[in-house]
Amino acid sequence: MIQEFPKEYQEPLTFQQAEETMLRWGRLYDLKPRNSLVDCMIAFQKHYDDCVVMYEEDDDVDVMMETWRYEINAYNTVFNYFQPLFAPQD
Repeated sequence: MIQEFPKEYQEPLTFQQAEETMLRWGRLYDLKPRNSLVDCMIAFQKHYDDCVVMYEEDDDVDVMMETWRYEINAYNTVFNYFQPLFAPQD
């Protein structure tokens, strides 16, 4: 999950909205017609990490959050949806 995402940019999404956003981003990002949701999540995390470095160098983190807010919200929604599957069993 992208932890440092400011509350003013957070918006609730349904899982379906988040999934569609991540899959659309995946198609645009690497131009593959078919990406799995997991592939898109992995690629977006890498893209996000690269953007953080780039925007921090220019001291424009707010611009980054505004630019990528929908994708970050989608990423976090999907991540939170699947997180229980990977939680330790008691």
